[in-house]
Parts: sequence; structure tokens; C-alpha cells
Amino acid sequence: MIITCPNCKTKYNLPDAKIPAGGAKVKCSKCAHVFQAKPPKLEPEDQALDLLERPEDQAPAGSSQAFEDAFDEAVSDARKPAPKPQPEPEPEPEPEEDEADTPYEEEAPTEEEAPAEDEAVEEEPAEDETPAEEEEAAEPEDEGPHLDGDLSLDGGPSRRKPAKRKKPLLLALLLCVLALVLVYVTYVLQPVLPFKLPALPFNLPGVKAPASEQDAESPASRVKKIALRNMRQYVVVNEKTGPVFVIEGKAVNTFDSPKEHIRVEAALYDASGNVLGSKQMLCGNTLSQLQLQVQTEEEINTGLTSEVGVLSNNTFLKPGMDTPFMIVFFNPPKNIKEFGVKVIDARDPAQ
Repeated sequence: MIITCPNCKTKYNLPDAKIPAGGAKVKCSKCAHVFQAKPPKLEPEDQALDLLERPEDQAPAGSSQAFEDAFDEAVSDARKPAPKPQPEPEPEPEPEEDEADTPYEEEAPTEEEAPAEDEAVEEEPAEDETPAEEEEAAEPEDEGPHLDGDLSLDGGPSRRKPAKRKKPLLLALLLCVLALVLVYVTYVLQPVLPFKLPALPFNLPGVKAPASEQDAESPASRVKKIALRNMRQYVVVNEKTGPVFVIEGKAVNTFDSPKEHIRVEAALYDASGNVLGSKQMLCGNTLSQLQLQVQTEEEINTGLTSEVGVLSNNTFLKPGMDTPFMIVFFNPPKNIKEFGVKVIDARDPAQ
């Protein structure tokens, strides 16, 4: 037989007698690969010849005689005639019935007598029984004409109206409610938001209406929460200019937001309430009594309008903070009876 090395595909011619039935391990002389060599499979004809050649597989002695005896016995049984079937008993005659007792059977109508297919055969129901069809079709006499569900008024097939869809309408309503709630919450949180919302044409409960642009730009709205405290007036004799009428005090920021550049105005009145003189001044600068006594008018004015004092004491005043102010009148009138001070300007800090 010819065997092939599975590793290097080298073919060898090996005698069949050297390979046992269970196979044997062989080694390739070219690549030294060891593999299992098995004998070739026998064809059906070769297997039959192999069985005939083996003496131990032949039939035992006397088996052919037993086979012939069994065969002869089967042939003899097949040649015996089959037994005849027994005759079935004849049926007994039935008693004759009288014509009176025999029910009348209607003869089937012939083609000429048969009713036409288009004509309905009416049968009269029994007196005590009502046909099922009439019971189902019976309707009260008071009811009007009844239209079946499958017919329309014009006799054609009915068209049922589609059911109204309520889900889209309900969803749209919910979205509108949610939008209104969001708008309301946004206006409630307006004081803490970094942007300003447009003014509403109506008032919402719990929402403080923002001031209009005209109110926001008016001087009264800018200074309405600047309070004046610790105000006093006195007269100092200056060596160079003579008596000086002094008014001083503090301006306090009571707004909720920072303010700066607060400006005040002082006025002098006579006994009749007439204005004898007025003067405006930015808060933030003050002078001591010694400076008021020895400095010239120009030096006093320069000190009270110093930008250093304004930047130090009158910028970015947080809620609750204050800034000092001082207003000086040189050579005041002798008929002064009273004075008045008011805040005329306050600005928001520059962004």
C-alpha cells in the first residue's frame, strides 16, 4: 500500500502484510516525523472473500441439513387448502305493519312541482310556538325606523367617524402649564439672576414689578434710599476770610445694591423760608477745624473737592455703608435762621 507523510507529503510504498489490523507507528526517513499508518479499508467484495477464506467463520456442520428440513416443512404448509368460511345466518323476516300505523311520507316533488328558487316556502308555525327568527326580529311598535350599523342613510356603506384623539390636546395643555410655571419662577428669582427680564403688563402675586426706565433714570428714584445722618452746623472764624458757616454729616446707603458718587446739596433759609444761598458737593472729603481756621478759601475748596477723598470714601458703598460730607459757606448772611440738606444724586458702580 502507499502511505503519505502528513508533514512533508513524502509517499512510501509499504507492503500490506507489515501493517497489522490496528495500525502501526512509522517514521518518515526525510523529516523524521512519526505518524500512525493504518491498513487500507477493504471493499465489500474483498470483505466477503475474506470471510469465505476464514475457516472459523464458516457455517457449522449439519446447519445445511437443518435449513433444508425447515424449508420443506414451510412448503408443505403452504400447499394445504385454506378452510372454507362458514355461511352467515339469514336475517329473520320483520313483521308486517298495518297501513294505518305507517306514517305518511310525502313524495319528493318532481322538477315540475318543485317550487322556484326565488320563491320562499312559507310554513305556518304552531300555535304555541313562535319561530326563533321572528322573536329576534321582533321590535316594539313605538320605536321608529331602525338603521342597521352597516348601512348609511343613503343606502351605501356607512363610514364611521374616527375617534377624536385627546392625547395631543392634553399634551399641549400640559406644556402650556409648564411654560407658565417656568416664567413665574423666573420672575420670582429675578433679584438673584445676572440678567434683567422684560417688564410684564400685569402684576404677578409674589413678583415685584421692576421699575420702569423713566423711574430708573429719575433723580428721585436714584436717591430715595440714601439717608442723611449725624448732621450738624457750626460757625468757624477763619483768619483770612472771617466767619465760615459749616454743615457736615454722613450719607448712608440703604439700597440693596452698592452705590457711589453720592452728591448732596445744602441751602440756607431766612425766617420767611427764602433761600439765602445753596451749594452742591460730592461726599467723601472733610477738613479739621484747624484747617478751616488757617487755610485760605481756595485751599479749603480744593480740599473739599479732592478726588482722592472721593475715590477713597465715595465709591462702591455696599448696603449699610456711609460716606462723610462737609459744605462750607464763606461770609454767610447774618439773617440765617435755618438750613437744609438733601441728596441729589447717587450712581451705580461702573461694571
